[in-house]
Amino acid sequence: MVSKRRFFILVMMMFVLLFMFQFTQVVKERGNTYDTNPFLQDKDAIQVADVSKNTKKQIVFIGDREGKYGKVVSQWCNYTKRKMISFDSLEFCQSHQLEQSELVVTYADMFSTDADLDEVIAYMKKEVSFVFCDLPEPSTIAMSSRWRKILGIKQVKSENVTLSGVNLFDGFLLGGQAIYQPRDAKEKEERQDLDWEIPWYLLESGSKSYMVGMMEDASVKNEELPAIVWRASVENAKVFAVNGDYMGDCTGVGFLDAMMAELHRYEIYPVVNAQNLSMANFSAFANENEEKIKALYTRKSNAVFRDIIWPGLCANLEQSGFALTCFFSPQMKYDGKSEPETEELIFYLKEMREKSAEAGISLDCKDSIEIYEKLEKDASYMKRAKSKYQYGAVYLGEEETESLSALSQCGFSSITTAVGGDLDENILSMADGTTTLQSVTSNGISHTYRQDIRMKSLQTALAYSNIVFDLKQVMWPEKKEDRWEVLFEKFTSNTNTYWKAFESFDKTTVSQADKKIRNLLAADYSDSCEGDTIYLHISGKSQGETIWFLLRTHNEEIDSTVGAEYKKVEDGAYLIGAKEEKVSIRLKSKDAFIYPLTP
Repeated sequence: MVSKRRFFILVMMMFVLLFMFQFTQVVKERGNTYDTNPFLQDKDAIQVADVSKNTKKQIVFIGDREGKYGKVVSQWCNYTKRKMISFDSLEFCQSHQLEQSELVVTYADMFSTDADLDEVIAYMKKEVSFVFCDLPEPSTIAMSSRWRKILGIKQVKSENVTLSGVNLFDGFLLGGQAIYQPRDAKEKEERQDLDWEIPWYLLESGSKSYMVGMMEDASVKNEELPAIVWRASVENAKVFAVNGDYMGDCTGVGFLDAMMAELHRYEIYPVVNAQNLSMANFSAFANENEEKIKALYTRKSNAVFRDIIWPGLCANLEQSGFALTCFFSPQMKYDGKSEPETEELIFYLKEMREKSAEAGISLDCKDSIEIYEKLEKDASYMKRAKSKYQYGAVYLGEEETESLSALSQCGFSSITTAVGGDLDENILSMADGTTTLQSVTSNGISHTYRQDIRMKSLQTALAYSNIVFDLKQVMWPEKKEDRWEVLFEKFTSNTNTYWKAFESFDKTTVSQADKKIRNLLAADYSDSCEGDTIYLHISGKSQGETIWFLLRTHNEEIDSTVGAEYKKVEDGAYLIGAKEEKVSIRLKSKDAFIYPLTP
């Protein structure tokens, strides 16, 4: 039997515990300023740095400027603040411009005669370095001593050889060595999309391979493996050659940065420093596709979001460390059959504020409804929910950038950045005078060998990744593989594995990345080196903003910096956060230095 004294103590303890839990919940509710967007950026006009007069950083491109290689080189020059000079063919080139350039980028079709090749060799004698984005036919190389000399090829071993894998060596792209060789039939089916049939070239001594093909024949020596990307020393110049189709899309941007790092004692260039993760078409507000969803999950669609999708996303955030952006789609079908519930919007805004996540707007839907009508209905729904949240980011889906003009007319005038567009056309750009455009770099679900090389290349070029998982596939499934548990398993496995090498880069919401992109586009810079100290001068930098750079060295580490912070990404690669317009970076030498110091 419990005494009165003990009973009183038990009651008081229960009362205190109840009060503590209730009080903390009240404080949590009142302290949750869910209706404000802490990530919202000012909608300022974007001032892009003018590098047209930058004669110290000048690239010559020979070929079709509007072709696939021309577009890659143009993007790369824009991001690294280099002046690009293009010529339709070698005969139109100005010799002094080639001789003053940092690099000449071209492709095999631009050189059809022996006279053209002799002229290229003459430029190489004057220390003009070249990049060949693709190569002539192997039969042409076999019959031409000039081509073999230019490309550093000793012998065409075979015009076609079958590979068992590809080895991307450490030190070229960020992320370390990667061996692309299927372990089983399933991996081969899901991930293998590289060219397994390539010409086999043996290189001259003194050449350096960055990527080679692997072969089943174990008797083939390492130095004789089929070269895919390499650098040859020809006359007084360096020549980079690519045996494959790696330079015709955005992958080529990072390859060019890696090649420049191989030319010089150091290479420093501006980057975004942003890793985004987004959920597109977050349609948790209306019970749509009810029959299909109930058959799959035995509950309505908004319950699927609350009970399954949202807890899974929160768990993945804890594990991966990413910052989350959710692009709301109040409805996917505007047929009047199911209206979005206002309390769902408030619930997710509160939840996202607690998780330091950002809410955005999606322009995508399942209807052929006009974009103005869709946005007006979405704005009306948010007004009914009495929400004053200002959205800074929009997901385009299949919409073109021209649709952005509808946003300000329908109550979404605070939008400063859009996600979508063609990745190979522009990784990062301006959608209009005040809005940035961020292309999707991965869906987080598919991660093939080629996609992995592309991801490493974009990290090398811009320290940037933009993963967007479109939930429309889950809520409107077309096959059993579209189930949430199937896709989410792939998503968590990929994002927690392949992005681990880039944990030193900032995890950002889309609007946070928007601010960094504006800083990148607006800034220009120049660099020089005296002894062991690199000097960096930045123009176009706003007061109080940080401009991020990637510094790549060879066997040298940073000793100290003035006017900047720094973080080691991997051996020979450092992330530099410039706080001031003038920055100095002092290096300490580890080993004897073998690369020439260029002015």
